[in-house]
Amino acid sequence: MMINSDIYQRAAFIRGHFINQVAFIEKMMEYFTAFHFCRDRERAMEMVDFLTGDRFVSFESKRNVFELVLEHHFKEVYNSNKEYRSFLTTIQNERNKLAHLTVLIDEQSIDDFVHKGSIYLIKFGEKTKGIEYSKSHVDDIMYKVNVVAEWVKDLVENNNALSELT
Repeated sequence: MMINSDIYQRAAFIRGHFINQVAFIEKMMEYFTAFHFCRDRERAMEMVDFLTGDRFVSFESKRNVFELVLEHHFKEVYNSNKEYRSFLTTIQNERNKLAHLTVLIDEQSIDDFVHKGSIYLIKFGEKTKGIEYSKSHVDDIMYKVNVVAEWVKDLVENNNALSELT
């Protein structure tokens, strides 16, 4: 059925863009934190690879360390960006859902996709309606992930970490 394919394509597009932006945010938080503690390029890259890389530290832990560095050493940035910091929590929760839930295809979800553009995600094997990703919800989470990506990139660039580490 063509509509099923359209639903999967929409879900793939949303997931792809969102998770790509989250990966970028995660890397920028790693660079910012590493460069804060170590100005030597090679040592900072080792810190990213050995301590904060994907193999050992979760997104949540990286976010917590990033926020602690801001709170203790960049108080003005920390205090003036409460909204972006709250977006980071939302982004983390949405990332987990988008990465781990499956697309729900049933009569109601097809109807909602056709009439409202919504998709539904569900934990595999559950018999619930699922979590609706309406157009407005998708727009909201895309806005949040895009503005936070720009914010952390600006923080890294303003701290000269990006030019030093890339």
